[in-house]
Amino acid sequence: MHQVQNQLQSLVQHLCNLLNRMDKCIIYLMRLNLQNYKLKQISYFIKQPLGRICQKAAFFLQGKHRPTFRNCDQVTFDNIIIVNAENIVLTGKKALKKTIFYHSGYVGGIKERSYKHYLTQKPEQLIYYCISKMLPKNKKRRDLLQKIRIFRGLQHDHKEFPNVEFNQNIKQNYYDNNQKNIFKKFLPQTKPLVDEKLYNPFLQNIENLVIKYQSAQDTPKEFEGLKKDIDHNFEIPFNQRDKVVKLSAHNIKVFKAWKKYHAKLRRYKIHKIRPPLNRDPNNSRKSILITSEKYIKEHNLGKYIEPEEAPEEDDTIVKSFPKPTKIIY
Repeated sequence: MHQVQNQLQSLVQHLCNLLNRMDKCIIYLMRLNLQNYKLKQISYFIKQPLGRICQKAAFFLQGKHRPTFRNCDQVTFDNIIIVNAENIVLTGKKALKKTIFYHSGYVGGIKERSYKHYLTQKPEQLIYYCISKMLPKNKKRRDLLQKIRIFRGLQHDHKEFPNVEFNQNIKQNYYDNNQKNIFKKFLPQTKPLVDEKLYNPFLQNIENLVIKYQSAQDTPKEFEGLKKDIDHNFEIPFNQRDKVVKLSAHNIKVFKAWKKYHAKLRRYKIHKIRPPLNRDPNNSRKSILITSEKYIKEHNLGKYIEPEEAPEEDDTIVKSFPKPTKIIY
């Protein structure tokens, strides 16, 4: 290892003397260290969404996590082993609604299967299918997909890595190694601002407690010493309580503006003539509109009916005119 470092240092000094540009030398040094370096990574998932798993796998397969990533380079990237694939999750109703189409190669051999079928029977194929859709659609995709190994359980065939044993602390280790939570280890641990005891009324401040509502008549022995200030409004349902509406200054302005706008629209309103209602409480919903002579006799309305006026002369003149006839040209 020391020999490799010495060779690299001598190479950097030689390049600096030739180019006198330190930036290019640093980039070249990083490529020497990482260009032909391959990594095998194990990733285990416990009840995580399918898209999040495939997005990470496609990201590492293309080598985008490396500082020397170039899209035009040859496919010399990392290998990925996915373990515990049977515990993937799909949110919502995607397992029932989403489907995969494939063709058997024969006439009329198109087939359709839902994600539920693959989740229960073939979860490896579903992960492989989703990763392939996230990779670039060119000749590199075939080589990249050969570097994925997916296993349904926790055991795998690669002897270089030990088999992962199920442990309840796997989720906690994932949380600790996450980039967002790494820096929390170095921060000073501070005590909470509020003690949990204050939230428990049965440990402290019992003397300040007051009973506002009591469903049963007899109070239990634990609460006999407490004060009682029962509010009887709790027994009244919400729809029968006195409504107290407090409007803010903004809402009052809005209501005033709405009244002005509503008054302008009255000119466009179509008023339908309706007969007035009776003042009698028994017949308050019935109209006074006279429909027949029987109605007049039943209610004794003959006094209030005025006789018809005599016909005017204009009516007789209008009747004397002949009816208009059609004129055909």
